[in-house]
Amino acid sequence: MGHRDRRLVFFTVLLLGGVQSPGLSQPPEQSIQFFQEEIAVEVFGDSCVLTGVYRFRNQTAESVSSRLLYPFPRRRELPEPGRVDILDLSSNRDVHAERRTRCVLFPISIPSWGVAAYRVRYVQPTPMKLMEYLLTTGRAWGRPLEHAAFSIRVPDSLQMTFLSFPKDTLWKSDGGTTYVIHRQQFLPDRELTIRWQRKHP
Repeated sequence: MGHRDRRLVFFTVLLLGGVQSPGLSQPPEQSIQFFQEEIAVEVFGDSCVLTGVYRFRNQTAESVSSRLLYPFPRRRELPEPGRVDILDLSSNRDVHAERRTRCVLFPISIPSWGVAAYRVRYVQPTPMKLMEYLLTTGRAWGRPLEHAAFSIRVPDSLQMTFLSFPKDTLWKSDGGTTYVIHRQQFLPDRELTIRWQRKHP
């Protein structure tokens, strides 16, 4: 992986001494591993709700506290999300996020030899009937995700026209269709991109 690729991050662990920009550091000595993500996207037409659960592992005998950068796509078709809610699933407490241009920063804490999970939820305006979720920047961690799962729910009033990864399964229920993707040892080579259109009467 080249130096340029390493400066791109999906979740870049930043030392508490401050945030650098635009050069962002890698996880210190790989003591933190980002090993699993579960993404759910609910399409409403002019907006989507994305809920992501991210799991991290501490590979040392000491607790680790760091900050993470969570970037949003820079596509001109996608306005910046509004409110971003982050929850520490271990303590069930809200986590304050610092807003930056096309990204947020938030703190995490992982006990020695432990695991931490954080949930991120936001509403993405989608005026062009397009949703994108960044995946390839996760390659900056230097290792594949052990497991990744994606679900995309589209209501019956809309029709999926493009999905950047082939679905593993789908099911219909409650007035919509849910597309499901599972990956093991996942090192993505593209973003999760979704396009749709309204069904004709």
